[in-house]
Amino acid sequence: MLLKDYKRSGLKALPGLIDVHVHLRTWDSPQEDFATGTAAAAAGGFTTVLDMPNTIPQTDRLVG
Repeated sequence: MLLKDYKRSGLKALPGLIDVHVHLRTWDSPQEDFATGTAAAAAGGFTTVLDMPNTIPQTDRLVG
């Protein structure tokens, strides 16, 4: 049987969360960048983040 019954009081199983409004800056910015922002999101249970495209250069590609 694939399903197991785990009895744990006080624990909750949740699906991965989605953050639809994040600001991930470039690597040379003193603010949160892609690496730190996504690591923090993963540590908080977020499996998906949507970066706001309001940075120059945009953070959606490796090369500007």
